[in-house]
Amino acid sequence: MRSLILLALSSPFACGGGQSDCPCITAYPSGIDTSAIALSGQTYSYPSNYGLNTCAEHDQGMPPYCTNSPVPSWCNTTWCYIDTTSCTRTHGRSTYFPDDFLYYSYSTCGTANTYDSWFDAEAASGDPSELNQHDLVEIASVVTSYLVSTSNTLEGNEIELRGGSPNCKYFSSCPCVGCSDSSPASAVFGNQSVVIGTSTYTQISDSTSSDAKIDQCLSNVVGESFTRVAAAEANPSQRLGYEYGAFQNTGNYMQWPGLDWCPSSFDPRFRPWYAAAASGPKDVVIVIDKSGSMASENRMSLARQAGVKVVDTLTEADFATVVAFSSDATSQSSSLLQMTEPNKQLLQDYINAITDGGTTNFGAALGLTMDIFEKSSGASASSGCQRVVLFMSDGEPSQGTWESSDADSILSRAQALSPLPHILTYAFGAGADSSALKGISCAHQGVHYTISDGGNIADVMAGYYKVLSPMGSPCKVRWTQYSDILTGETLLAACLASYKKPSASSATSCQEGTPGCMSYLLGVTCVDMGLMAPMSVLQANAGWPDFWSRVQAEQAQCSKVTLSAAQMQFLREEAGGSGNICSGDVAPSQCTDAAAPSMSPPGGAVDEGQEGNAIGIIVGGVVGGIVVLVGIYFVSKMMSAKAKPSTNGGGGGVPMQQSVARPMQAQVVTQTVTTTQSYQAQPMAQAVPMAQAVPMGGRGAVPMGMAIT
Repeated sequence: MRSLILLALSSPFACGGGQSDCPCITAYPSGIDTSAIALSGQTYSYPSNYGLNTCAEHDQGMPPYCTNSPVPSWCNTTWCYIDTTSCTRTHGRSTYFPDDFLYYSYSTCGTANTYDSWFDAEAASGDPSELNQHDLVEIASVVTSYLVSTSNTLEGNEIELRGGSPNCKYFSSCPCVGCSDSSPASAVFGNQSVVIGTSTYTQISDSTSSDAKIDQCLSNVVGESFTRVAAAEANPSQRLGYEYGAFQNTGNYMQWPGLDWCPSSFDPRFRPWYAAAASGPKDVVIVIDKSGSMASENRMSLARQAGVKVVDTLTEADFATVVAFSSDATSQSSSLLQMTEPNKQLLQDYINAITDGGTTNFGAALGLTMDIFEKSSGASASSGCQRVVLFMSDGEPSQGTWESSDADSILSRAQALSPLPHILTYAFGAGADSSALKGISCAHQGVHYTISDGGNIADVMAGYYKVLSPMGSPCKVRWTQYSDILTGETLLAACLASYKKPSASSATSCQEGTPGCMSYLLGVTCVDMGLMAPMSVLQANAGWPDFWSRVQAEQAQCSKVTLSAAQMQFLREEAGGSGNICSGDVAPSQCTDAAAPSMSPPGGAVDEGQEGNAIGIIVGGVVGGIVVLVGIYFVSKMMSAKAKPSTNGGGGGVPMQQSVARPMQAQVVTQTVTTTQSYQAQPMAQAVPMAQAVPMGGRGAVPMGMAIT
């Protein structure tokens, strides 16, 4: 059972300022020491009257969130810690003091949600001079500032934790200690109080590993940021919205509202919001070997699963098709298709119908792939951004199908394309001679992978985006639109990738990073616009066209970075150890500047027998077909609203009243230099349970949302 976490209402403290129906407290409970606030493995000293006595901007200029630029708006907002025994206003639990149930409120200090204060309050004032002071597009800037602030703090704390042995308390979703399935929502909301529970952390990987220990600490950083934003902006009784994120090395996941959830099979890195933020728009051709040898060891079935999973990772900002080959080659389409939900289904149906038989004609497969790229240009058939070929085979090319003249011809055609396609090759099966495949990847600015029989070919192929991630400029917000799986309501989320810093003195990814060093993905965080206002309200606002234009432009924005030969070797070594480096090339290096600090990848080289798991961690997640959040919708008017039915069935998308338009073509900015940036629980007292468990089966079906067109 997955449950939204709400916290108990109990506080015996003396009261000071604030509203009479939610007074500020004047003293802390015994044991609280504001001079030693532990957060994510670091200790901060706050004033002894922090949050006490009166409404004030208690966080202004305070680390770690309110000292970097831009500061989130809550840093300059008045609030205080409150007495919950008589509070009927929105309030949330502080994670600064994990052993105490201490709550704060912005509402008692007169702070309104940003949208309400900018638009509703202006309209209600009756003063013409107060009208039209803000445009809706500014709301996107507020959400962006929340994401950038979280990213800056996350990157700064990660470098402090790296290499140590951190041990942090954290708010776990599995099990959620103290959560209850028996408390009806009315028990909490009966006095019209809205309690903003804390965020929770879902451990996907081994909880004892050093990476997991770091993630546990970092979940406090993200969780506190999520909770602060929710306390200032959210109103769960009137609108639906989530905040969520995941870490690259482990796949561990965070979400607000908190949840009671123990997933048996789930990896957020293979979801659209995650990899879209990390890789941006792209053109993808999936090439699947269907020769007779693919009948061995269930390889054809595994290849189909891999192809379906890759397609499931794509978003409407992407364009793709599928090539199947044996003695000759065929494709689902003669040019790339925009990855709307119907077109994704077309590709997946094509993949599932592939059967094995015939020889292995590499030349035909790559020749058709180049045909497709050559025919795919302009806004109707290309993202105009990165191009990648995912080429899988279980053996050598058949005699005469891949001579040196064939290789030269394909390379010449590839080099004539702009942008140049990167070819990632996958040798699948025991005994596969991968020399030809590796040679293709080396010639085409790609990476080669070897997967033994029984290895996780689907995860390895679906992790292609990690190769593209360092080739794009960081600090780019990407948007994902989806339908909440419980209510059918359309939601829109802004997501931002964070990167590991090479050293503590390095700038964060949103502060220009470290020149000369390749980006190294840390994780992705997202904020729903539903926290600010319902989608219906946003769409009814006169500024919606300009707002939507910004969403489309940011989704399609393509700022490309050229990696050096040494940096490409670094990616190859990550994927398969020193034997995967292309011969005759330079030595691997993350940073092209010799003076720049070096950062070794976690886990070191990959053993051939462990590539399914290790490459999944190194190469990361992918644009998953279905947004992964565990959702709960409860209370008030929305509880009685009839959910819109899915017209696509299964794990497909739910059409929205206003369809998602094709993202506009943004100007492509290319850096030709080889400089990139590199970056880097608690007992819950009460929970509102979901009325019914959501099935985890189907195409990417997960509890919170379904991607929509």
